[in-house]
Formats: sequence, C-alpha cells, structure tokens
Amino acid sequence: MNRTTKIGLALALANLALLCGAQTIITGPNISGTWSPSGNPYIVASDCTVPSGLTLTLLPGTIVWMGPGVSITGLGTIQAVGTPSQRITIGTNGPAWRWNKIQVSANTDTNRFSYCDFQNAGTALIFTSSENQYSEVTSCNIHDVTNGISIIALGGTYPVFRLR
Repeated sequence: MNRTTKIGLALALANLALLCGAQTIITGPNISGTWSPSGNPYIVASDCTVPSGLTLTLLPGTIVWMGPGVSITGLGTIQAVGTPSQRITIGTNGPAWRWNKIQVSANTDTNRFSYCDFQNAGTALIFTSSENQYSEVTSCNIHDVTNGISIIALGGTYPVFRLR
C-alpha cells in the first residue's frame, strides 16, 4: 500500500469516526499523557512515538482504533492496564485493513499491558531492548494478527518479560 493510499484511508477513518461520534483523533508525532474512556474511541491516524522519559497511560475501558499500517513506538513507557470487566481494546473497527505494531524499545521503566484485546494487526507487540528492561503482558487476548508478540534482545543485559 503506497503512502497516498495510507493517508487517504487514515483520513477516511477519521471522517467515519467523526460521523460516528468519535471524540479523539491522534496524529502525533509525539504522544503521552492519559487516555480514558471519556475520549473513546481514540483514532490513531499516523505513526506516533512516546518519547523517552514520558509515559502513555491507557485507563480501563479505553478503545484505540489504529489506522492502516500505523505504528506506535514506545521510547518512553506505556501503561495499558485494564480490568476483567473493563478491558482495553487496541485494533481496528473492522478487518478490512491492518495496523502495523506497537514497539517498545530500550526503556528501563516497566511497560505493562494487562487485560488488553489486540486485533487486526501485523504484530501486536514488539519488545526490543539492549537495556535492562522489564515488561509485563498479562491476561491479554491477541487475535487476527500476523505475529502476536515478538521479543528481541540486542545484547548486553537481557530484558525480563512476564507473560501470563
């Protein structure tokens, strides 16, 4: 898919979201702060980065729709912690296109994904580190993705992962 097609699909997604009452369009390039259900759904229309030293927190019940081919890179910390009754959804609102990935890289803080539902992605989560990193993925559902979770240790002190 070429860049023009991706931009067109992202704009169509944003316009559809506006017609359906969406409250929050995310265009980046940098993102951080707290996303709560009151802003649902969050429409990530282009690649975004959580900068080093900052945190993106997704509260229970938050819904994040990703645009086609879109990625989130976490150079800072990502905390996506739902509950059994208020899961966090990260995906698309239909299987017609796939978002790319969430990649967490070289961070010494703990990244957490708990009670999250990932759908319609190339790779739901990629953890890449050459640092002493602790990441946690618990009680998450991953469906209709090409690759679920990838862990890449680049040497040095190996990262520690907790998967349940």
